[in-house]
Amino acid sequence: MKGLCHYTSIDSLLKIISSDEVNIIATYYKQHGKDDYCWIRERGKRIVKELCDKHNWKYDPGDLAYNPYIISFCTNANSYYMWNKFKGKGTEAMISLDPCLFLNSINICKLESLVPCKYVCPNATDVEIKNAVLDIISNEFFENLEKGELLKLAIMGVMQGKFWDEEEIRYVKLCSLYARVNPATDGPQVIKCEDIEQDNYIRISFPKGIINSVCLRNDISDEDYEDVLNHIVKCGYSPEIISKQK
Repeated sequence: MKGLCHYTSIDSLLKIISSDEVNIIATYYKQHGKDDYCWIRERGKRIVKELCDKHNWKYDPGDLAYNPYIISFCTNANSYYMWNKFKGKGTEAMISLDPCLFLNSINICKLESLVPCKYVCPNATDVEIKNAVLDIISNEFFENLEKGELLKLAIMGVMQGKFWDEEEIRYVKLCSLYARVNPATDGPQVIKCEDIEQDNYIRISFPKGIINSVCLRNDISDEDYEDVLNHIVKCGYSPEIISKQK
């Protein structure tokens, strides 16, 4: 598969990389604007139901109002758009992860997966959105899961075409309509972020070994570069994994 890259700030990078694990914050869907996640969610319930009815796939009609947490990744390890979109706002670093090791660290049976994004027009018809969803679930990431549950993951990969430059692939973790993430029941990898706004964000821990490399923007200061380098070495990584943007 393509790359799995997380563009972020230096401050966030220092929190993500630790000596024991990789900690990335996932955002509850309601924190995002109407023109992104909520745009497709408003149509998703109906589309999932129609696809399941058409193909005779099992689904729970009482739990179609799903509530995802999302981590955004980019498939491009040197995206001009991602380096420059948030310039001055926080895009100072890119962490490249090993896609295979990342996939091995998650459990789709717990309704979490990588979801490759498909881009459609803002006024796309239901048929066009259904085709995009069916294309997503044909991906090799998905197995051992009922199609009805799988569709609820896949629908979160449908995006409007104006976001095409983001080349996004998402980690999606679904939560029941009736229960938000609870660290006590959703596994030790999920930790509520007590230091930020309640449970609109959760910090999810992945194995340390999933990091391939770290790239810093080419205009960062020597001091910032040394801070990141020292932190990475202190956490047990080779200094060779760090470089500057070319």
